[in-house]
Amino acid sequence: MSLQPTANLTVTQPAGSGDVFVSILGTDPTTGTFSYLDFTTGKLVAYSSYKSLTTSQLLSSLKMPVGIPAMKSARIYFAVGTDFDTTTFPAQSGPSSSKNQTVMFDKVEFDTSSAGNFNINSTNVDFYALSYTMSLQNQSGDNVSVGLSSTRTEILTAMSKIPVANAGKNPGNTEIYQQLFVTDSKKNVVRYIAPKAAALTDWGSYSQEFTHYLDDYIRNKVFVPNRQFSFYDKFYPNPKNTYYGQISSDGTTMSLYTDSARKNLYLTLNRPMNGFGKPDFKNDPQYFHNTSGTENNQVDWGFLLLGNVAGTGLAADWGSDPAAMAILVSICRGVAHLDDGCTEWVKTSGFYQGDAGKSTENQPIEYYSKILHANAPGGAAYTLSYDDVYGQNSSVFFNSGQAITIALTSIEKVVLS
Repeated sequence: MSLQPTANLTVTQPAGSGDVFVSILGTDPTTGTFSYLDFTTGKLVAYSSYKSLTTSQLLSSLKMPVGIPAMKSARIYFAVGTDFDTTTFPAQSGPSSSKNQTVMFDKVEFDTSSAGNFNINSTNVDFYALSYTMSLQNQSGDNVSVGLSSTRTEILTAMSKIPVANAGKNPGNTEIYQQLFVTDSKKNVVRYIAPKAAALTDWGSYSQEFTHYLDDYIRNKVFVPNRQFSFYDKFYPNPKNTYYGQISSDGTTMSLYTDSARKNLYLTLNRPMNGFGKPDFKNDPQYFHNTSGTENNQVDWGFLLLGNVAGTGLAADWGSDPAAMAILVSICRGVAHLDDGCTEWVKTSGFYQGDAGKSTENQPIEYYSKILHANAPGGAAYTLSYDDVYGQNSSVFFNSGQAITIALTSIEKVVLS
């Protein structure tokens, strides 16, 4: 007997687009076991290893809609042309998005384990590979569509044409974006890695440029000595918790207050910078992710700022506090230097603009997010781990039994010269 579906999923692909393999994996909330959905029986089966046409099925062979049982922290994987195997899909960790993984694939995240909190999102937090849209009704009964409206060719071409600023200089060298393409043996682009998800081996000689990419912006525009500003935390717009910031006279710390008179101290944050060359990747490669206890006990923003989910040491507040997280994502969006954050930090038209279009020198744009948000309906996309701050992400909350259609709109091969 199959489980009662929490959602009914229909997936489509372009006519004549070849083989697409589908796999749905997540935690069975009744047993706590990581499992896959057996498309034949509709039951969850404990996962041991990936086996094509067992763990997965060809999309063309599936009878739609597919009933989705209750699943926690679940993902729908789409592999195009070639399926995963036990080597390319290791255990619960799932497939790597790094350059050693050449299967062309993408994923959708969802959770139907808690009644009243069912949700699904198109995600590009780790990478961009395929263009797809998701259509469904939200909890209010509104018809919504999220995803990407442009083709693979259009988006990958835009990534390849990111303008070069600060070439050969550090930090803020936008040449790093050309290191993020992943190709297979036939030069087909299978993926474009999100900056925060690239491994040290993916960056190669560009690892330090990435780590210090935002240094000048942070030092010269955000942590300006004696600067005062205000902003909302990540729970905006409901409720609108306002915080008032003050930069120290030496520009090394940021104090946050809950009152405009700046008397009630909420939190003090250190300026998140190391001198160029630190972390020392050659001798201390473990500090590629976070620095704690060494290197002045500061933060490696190449990883944390662009989306690590948890900091350590002095980085801890940045990855967990709702006010600090709003600052973090506003730095990524290039608006954290604006003093009226209650107006300017939430205004999407001002995101990813650099120096008001004049130049990206000393204020480099996070182009990966800029391009994907620009190609998403309504600008809603999940490109940074903190894109839910001020509601820029693509999550949709829905009611039980909802019909969900995922249209794989663009899965064509792309070879860039």
